[in-house]
Amino acid sequence: PGYFTGEHMQLVAMFADQAVVAVENARLFEAEQRRLHNAEFLYHASHDLINSADLDDALYTALTHLVNILPFDQARIGLLDDTQSVWNIRVSYPADCPPQRGKALHTDDYPLVARLVQTCETVYVPDTRDEPLWTPDPPGEREIRTWIGVPLVAHDRLIGLLSLYSFVPHRFTPEQVGTVRLFANLAAAVLENFRLLDEASRRNQTLSALNTVLAASNEALAARDDVLQVSLARVLDVLDLPGGAIHQLDESRKWLHLRAAVGLPDDIRARLDRVPAGGNTGALSLPAIQAGDR
Repeated sequence: PGYFTGEHMQLVAMFADQAVVAVENARLFEAEQRRLHNAEFLYHASHDLINSADLDDALYTALTHLVNILPFDQARIGLLDDTQSVWNIRVSYPADCPPQRGKALHTDDYPLVARLVQTCETVYVPDTRDEPLWTPDPPGEREIRTWIGVPLVAHDRLIGLLSLYSFVPHRFTPEQVGTVRLFANLAAAVLENFRLLDEASRRNQTLSALNTVLAASNEALAARDDVLQVSLARVLDVLDLPGGAIHQLDESRKWLHLRAAVGLPDDIRARLDRVPAGGNTGALSLPAIQAGDR
């Protein structure tokens, strides 16, 4: 007894202070290493998403990057329809994990998803057994124990949802949830860019089609050909359709008279020569028309 002196206590205290500094430095170093690792992941994910010509392949590749830094077992990325009541799955990870791409899920069937759509905020469930609003998987499926749902927001508009699942409870740390949010922001931006590019492409196709029809009309006028017939043929070419017709409403507004037809057999043309304007063609059963018949 009485072995330790005040000097011993002072030395122990000094050592403890140094140990605290060393531990804190180690913690900060590990945090910085994780931050750099996450930054590298986001860089590679961003590169794959931006440079990919196929959106679904890009999203799946990005999820394969994400699984390297987050311990999830399944993931899904889906887009919401205009009513925000249907969640259409675009990508699942692993690829064979249900539901498959194209599956439409109604948000009302999943209260937590519905809450996310309402609040546009991340929902984290550490243990699904403790969450009364959790919707369990059908019998036979492996039980999900941890879930993260993150909104995909572009230009202040909710466009979709990212979900991560784990078979282990309390699987994710707050820092990892933050990483998922960063990934969701990146995915939302890329989804919006693809949507805008798709809209621009459709507009360009429409303008190109109009220019084609106008050019055909001018050519027909110059050659004194039937403008409607030539224009209809060019429209069908642009739309890749096998046949079609143009009718004109007469002065009585009761009858439609055939003015141009392309790709239609003679018997069908004869039956379409004059049809009631307010009704139908007598429920014509039109035969299949092959593109080569035009």
